[in-house]
Amino acid sequence: KFKTNFVKHGGFKQLLKMFIDDDDKNGTRTGMGNAVILRIMKCCLFETGDLAIPTDLSNSLIISKICAVAVSNHAGQFSEGSWDNVVIDAVTLLKLLLLKIPQMVDQFLAPPNKTAKTMITSLLLSPDFSKSTRECVMDLLLSVDSVGMNAFSYLLQSLASIDPNPSSDNTELFLVLKKLVVKIANDPSETKKMVTTVKLAELSLA
Repeated sequence: KFKTNFVKHGGFKQLLKMFIDDDDKNGTRTGMGNAVILRIMKCCLFETGDLAIPTDLSNSLIISKICAVAVSNHAGQFSEGSWDNVVIDAVTLLKLLLLKIPQMVDQFLAPPNKTAKTMITSLLLSPDFSKSTRECVMDLLLSVDSVGMNAFSYLLQSLASIDPNPSSDNTELFLVLKKLVVKIANDPSETKKMVTTVKLAELSLA
């Protein structure tokens, strides 16, 4: 009930404004500060069905800020592995916003700033992030169809440049590509061709 009233009486809107305005008004907030705000906002979204974004904040600005936090590195301010939880909160918050506010999807995918591609490739392909983080990105790609379809081509192209070191774990990349093939391709022969491409790349790194 507290969460519902918090959202109803403007708490979520004020948190969102604080999250966006920090660089202009308060200087760059610490990783710990962003971690707390992200966790509260994520909980708010799980509790409410209708969500209104403050009219004085642009959707693209909100998206850019969430993505910037997701790919930033404040791991030194946290105990080992804890920063991954902050990144997961950021990606989960982004997924919930995209599902609740469909018009945000086009702004997330807008080509000029490459926000989507930068965040997705950074988190999914970098060995610096945990398996849980990569699984969270995979969930975003599979939950928001337009995002997954948009990412498919550049993730497929990334197969040519991923680290062949046996210690590199690319499980989530291959898994999400296989699932996206099934969702995207209507032609059975084309589906088989793309699945084969992914499997051959996977075998070459085994």
